[in-house]
Amino acid sequence: MKYNVSIFILILLTYFNCIAEDKKENSFLNIKVSTNKKILQAGENAILILNFSLLNEDNKISSHPELLIKIEENNSSITLKKFFFTASELDYKTKKNKNFVFLDLDKELKIPFTVNQEALEGRHQIIGELIFTIVFKDGWSMKTFQKFNTSFFVRENHQRGK
Repeated sequence: MKYNVSIFILILLTYFNCIAEDKKENSFLNIKVSTNKKILQAGENAILILNFSLLNEDNKISSHPELLIKIEENNSSITLKKFFFTASELDYKTKKNKNFVFLDLDKELKIPFTVNQEALEGRHQIIGELIFTIVFKDGWSMKTFQKFNTSFFVRENHQRGK
């Protein structure tokens, strides 16, 4: 009986350890996100700047299925022409390595946006996610995503009332 309880406890601990490991976000990329200005006024145009680099240089980002950048749409403080972008429309260059084509991540992405006239004074966030297929050194791949965010500050526009 004691033997069965020990096995049960061991299985239970292994199960909880696996759950804890699954809750950790898989990070394959270093994503640097910023805006060209940290302090903006309502109505002002700005640029969201994104840089990606692999945490492990042996891994690659597959060009198919295509990398997708999604910006959260329910952000009432900014206006974008669109809220999602693909690698091909952003003119990512590709490289060929053995049996697959992968993206060259050396490109800095610039996505223009406008601060809405109704944006309140204070700190605002831009939140998004990168959806991509990572190809590992041994050839297997996995479709995954990583979230990113940056913030900027809106100050009062003294010219708004004139």
